[in-house]
This record gives sequence, C-alpha cells and structure tokens, in this order.
Amino acid sequence: MRNYTARDLYDWVNPYLHKMQYVMVIHSDFRPHNKYIGRIIAERKRRSIFLEDALKHVSRHLYPNDPKLPFRNRHLFAPIRFTTVENLSPNLTQEQTLHFNVLIGRIPETMSKDQLTEIFLQSWVKDHRQSKDIWVKEVAELEQKKVDELPINSFTNYILKDAYSDKTKAWGTDGVLDEKNLWLPPDALTLK
Repeated sequence: MRNYTARDLYDWVNPYLHKMQYVMVIHSDFRPHNKYIGRIIAERKRRSIFLEDALKHVSRHLYPNDPKLPFRNRHLFAPIRFTTVENLSPNLTQEQTLHFNVLIGRIPETMSKDQLTEIFLQSWVKDHRQSKDIWVKEVAELEQKKVDELPINSFTNYILKDAYSDKTKAWGTDGVLDEKNLWLPPDALTLK
C-alpha cells in the first residue's frame, strides 16, 4: 500500500468537476502566525466543525418546501463538496488566516450565487463569529489559465498546491483535505 499523492487527490475529484457550480474561498478568524503546531491543528478542527455547520445551514435552505430533503436523501439531494484547507503553518505573515477552499455542486438553479453567499454568511459570521472575508464565484467566472485546460481544473490544481509542494500534505493528518466537509458520493457521477 502507498500513501496518496496530490495527483491521486486530483484524479479522485476530477470526474466530479463538471458537476461543480461554485468555488468558495472561506477565511476564518484564526491567524496561525507563530502559533504552536498543536494549537494550529486544534483550531483547524474547530473551524472545520464551524464550516460543517455553515454548510448544513446552506443545505437546509436548498429546498424551501422540504428543508430536510438533503439529509434524508443525501445521495440524491445533498450538495457535493470537495474541501481543502490552507495556511496550517506557524511560518506565515500575521495577515494570513487559516482558510478553506470549497468546490460545491448540486445547488438548485433557484438559488443564486448571492443567495448562497448570504445564507452561508448567516451561519459562518453570525453564529460562529468568523471572518466576513469570503468569496464565491461561479465556475463559469473562473479565468482559464491554460488554453487546453478548463478553468475549474486550474482552480483544483491551485487548491491542491500545498499537496503538490509537500507530498505529506496529501495524506497527513495536517494535510490539505478537510475530510469532515468532503462529500463525493459514487452515484453522483451517474446523476444529472
């Protein structure tokens, strides 16, 4: 058996990329500058729980007539998500924050980007007192970096950059994946 690499992670998410509708960069209020690694890991876990709660809050608002539908029938109605986390080092500037990168899909067309952002912020900022510094873009808004590469592929390479530069970040407990907020059901590949 071998450890995962950044390429393995990319290959794993690649079949789902055509289903992703939005990319989100979500900053927390935690600044890891000069903090002990144990504290950074503990704060990462704490912020990951906050993110899970905020994403559940979004899920409850996807289907106004049946707010529990994404939870009762997760394989068909829950948003698919690929989530990474950045800035887990004490060797950063004071301005840098621990933040998450989320690729998210299976959002009903009735929900706009602005609605998604507003609903997410209700939980992230009001309930968990995290940073308002987030941005949400539709996949179609992403810039194409290479002529032969889709913009979503460029973003996926970007959010895995730490795993490409340090192979332990692809499989380590302090790695780039935020497993708590990752949801890529196998049957999503065959669904609309």
